[in-house]
Order: sequence, then structure tokens, then C-alpha cells
Amino acid sequence: MAIQAQRDALTSLYNRAYLDQLLGAQFDMSRSLGQPLTLIFIDIDDLKKINDTYGHSGGDSVLVSVARVLQSATRESDTVVRYGGDEFVLLLTNTGEDNGAKIAERIRSKTAATHHILSEGTQIPVTVSVGWATLSAESAILSANELLEVADRSLYLAKAGGRNRVVRAV
Repeated sequence: MAIQAQRDALTSLYNRAYLDQLLGAQFDMSRSLGQPLTLIFIDIDDLKKINDTYGHSGGDSVLVSVARVLQSATRESDTVVRYGGDEFVLLLTNTGEDNGAKIAERIRSKTAATHHILSEGTQIPVTVSVGWATLSAESAILSANELLEVADRSLYLAKAGGRNRVVRAV
């Protein structure tokens, strides 16, 4: 029962409640060990249009497909979360800015290159917008919540800039 409370029923990824429990502890551990921590926010572009065109089952198929891309693009030690709706969060321990940027771009490009196939066999293009932030010895980020907020602002900038892009707010 406890495991089900930590998992999203559709994608089997961790859920937001699990992230809420984990993020503060990971932030504190990274800070005390002097190790970087990168948080990546991902939003599926135009999922509402997909739902409107193919129904909610089509949207669900896309959510599951993107979840698989995220799992395949990350390490086993990384935490992949369905944050809610069409948003996902990746928590990458001991991952600095350079590797964070590479992983964020890998997620964006791999999602766009993947054949997303709906339950009835229709293949559709899917893109994501990605925002990210890194806690490092040089960063001014003071809390786990602030790390999440900075990554969320970066995601907003990616969407406002035209979608299907990666942005890191400074």
C-alpha cells in the first residue's frame, strides 16, 4: 500500500507526494556533502490539443510514452516524477550544470525523435519544454523549494520562448 501511495497510477513513476518527501532531504544531503543537485522540470507541449484530437486515451498514451523516454534518458539513481498533469520532474543527484544541461537537452531531443504511438496505432509527434536549475557551491539557491521554483521559472521561459526548447534561468 505504501508503494502505491508513492507512484503515479498511469505512468508508474514516482508522484509529487514522493518528491515532496524526498527533495528536502536530497537538498540537505547535497549541500552538506558539497555535491551538486540538478532539478529538471519537463512539460509536454500542447497535450490539450492531443487530448482534443485523440481523446484522453490518446493523451494518456503520450504521458506513458514520455515517461518511458524520461526513464531511458536517466540513470537508475535519478528520481523521475510525474509532478502532475503533463509535467514531470527529474531529480539528479551529484549532477552539476554541465551534465544537467546535457541531460535536459537529451530529454528534449529524444522525446522529439521518439515514435509516440497511440493505443489504436496512430503515430504522432510530441515535443517537450524543459527548464532546469542546479544547486552548486556557487549557486545562490538557499532551499529545496527555491531550487524547484527556479527550475519552474526556467520551464515557463522555455514555453514562453516557443516550446520544444531547454532553458536554464540564471
